[in-house]
Amino acid sequence: MLLAGLVGVLVLLFASDLFYVQTAEINGLRFSRKSEVYRAANVHGASVFWVDGQEAAQSIERLPYVRSATVHPLLPDKVRIDVVEREPVAVWRVAGQDVWVDSEGVAMPVASPLNTMPVLEDRDGSSLGEAKRVDPDLVYNVLTLHRRLPEAGSLAYDKLHGLNFGLPDGAVVYLGWPEDVERQLQELSALQATLASQGSLQS
Repeated sequence: MLLAGLVGVLVLLFASDLFYVQTAEINGLRFSRKSEVYRAANVHGASVFWVDGQEAAQSIERLPYVRSATVHPLLPDKVRIDVVEREPVAVWRVAGQDVWVDSEGVAMPVASPLNTMPVLEDRDGSSLGEAKRVDPDLVYNVLTLHRRLPEAGSLAYDKLHGLNFGLPDGAVVYLGWPEDVERQLQELSALQATLASQGSLQS
């Protein structure tokens, strides 16, 4: 009788509609929509006892803004989804279309205006590969340039010239593919100071 009772309880737990996922508690979203995260998890209507959290998380991580996710079933009929989204740090402009990139070089659609980020024009599309990723070193160089020389304008990149930008006096600086952008900017600053002291700073 005890065994039969236990079997009955198990049948109730696994078969009852009370234990099928109907909703989710979703945390950590800034750019992604809750509906698309829940849909990507693909757990709606599944038994809460059979939810594969790892598989659901991997599916969510395919969304453009998601860096990582965890999925935990919660009795009786929901899951908790914790998401860490990617943080855009720069705007990449390719063929007139803007995308965000994060510090790892991962590209994602622009969700909303963030005017504090540097904008780089990729003039020949060579920095954004088929995998929609930018070399993280190039992203780092752009961020360093933006931080150290905020007055720099018209940030651009192409395969022939590498990273280049304009100065307020109209001069254009070509850094190529800098391996030590901090040192190069220090050298630029020293050169500007020397030319200014000689009264010969030209465009």
